Amino acid sequence: MASFPAINNIWAPEWFFDEKTSEYFLLWSSSSAPHGWQESRLWCARTRDFQTFSEPQVLLDPGYSVIDGTIVKKDAKYFLFFKEEMFGYLHGERRAIRLATSDALEGPYTIESEPVTSIITEGPAIVRRPNSEEWLLLYDYCMSNDYGASVSPDLCAWQETKEIAFPQYARHGSVFEVSPAELQSLIQTFGEPTPPE
Repeated sequence: MASFPAINNIWAPEWFFDEKTSEYFLLWSSSSAPHGWQESRLWCARTRDFQTFSEPQVLLDPGYSVIDGTIVKKDAKYFLFFKEEMFGYLHGERRAIRLATSDALEGPYTIESEPVTSIITEGPAIVRRPNSEEWLLLYDYCMSNDYGASVSPDLCAWQETKEIAFPQYARHGSVFEVSPAELQSLIQTFGEPTPPE
């Protein structure tokens, strides 16, 4: 963000591999206000090597503060999940995960009408449900030190589920698939996973 000296922070960076261009599409939230959650917008840039980057640009500016973006592609559509960071006497409590969709990775994105999680949630992570065509959305109940999950058949209609257990004090998680060989290497290095209490 060297070209933007007024920016004070870079929060929750993530990347999405763009198969069309063989580039990594980076996204994060940044703000020029005194606190990182104030007047924050989602930004993006591209890289092939994580050494050189395209000029950052705003990815999502709905006119209010947004943080914690993550993207998944299904068929030819891009699904951007993010936290709406609005609260206080002017706006009421609006800190929940929302969904925006686009036909292009860099947008423009159209925000769906209703939040997909209850308040107060943040840090969305999206992944296919194992052995299923359904999707899982994982998120952090940041004010109550809890973690939650919702399930969807289509990335649009979401229903909270209690079928998943998380480690105690889980915060802002990420999920990725590993092969059996990679799992064995992780277990040899770090030991057997322990079930949540």
